[in-house]
Amino acid sequence: QPLPVRLDLEASVDGGDTWRSLGGEYALSGQTTVTDWEGLVHGETLYRGIAVAESGASTETVIAIVAESWARWIGAGPSFAHPARLPYTPSTSVTSGRERSTEDYDGRPLPVAYSGEHLLRKLSAGGRLFDGSEDSISREALEALSQMEGPIFLHRDPDGNHIYGVISDLSVDRVTHTIWDWKLSVVETGRDDED
Repeated sequence: QPLPVRLDLEASVDGGDTWRSLGGEYALSGQTTVTDWEGLVHGETLYRGIAVAESGASTETVIAIVAESWARWIGAGPSFAHPARLPYTPSTSVTSGRERSTEDYDGRPLPVAYSGEHLLRKLSAGGRLFDGSEDSISREALEALSQMEGPIFLHRDPDGNHIYGVISDLSVDRVTHTIWDWKLSVVETGRDDED
């Protein structure tokens, strides 16, 4: 039996239907620690290790890691490694659909309907921040996160929403001296420019 020379690591947040690489090949000698900033915050994320021999033969092992966070998380920056923890509130709405239009033609009493390939999913969320709380990001840090240079963010919440997209419409309004209400929207785009 050939000895493996490298280890490929992958993760799945949809029960194994799709897999994404966790950054390439890992050496089999010593101990390797991998941080996954894209796993589910509430539910089961699958991790697959594929040991590959020099001949190309391979074997795989799959493990499940269960997370039970009751917070909403917004990840930004490279590998989404700059997370913001927001207290979870049920103030969430999702708008979805497909590109559709109608055209009017001479001689037809009603318009003709068309649908395209472009899909839309927009998540709008809101909640409350408390100055000085250790359970959530500060108002200033949330504003700074929303202004980070990278175009794609990752929204994760206990409802299972796991959306890569563009953050828009962040607003933070003072309720009292130390309490702030926030609202934001995430328009789904895919994980990167290739999606």
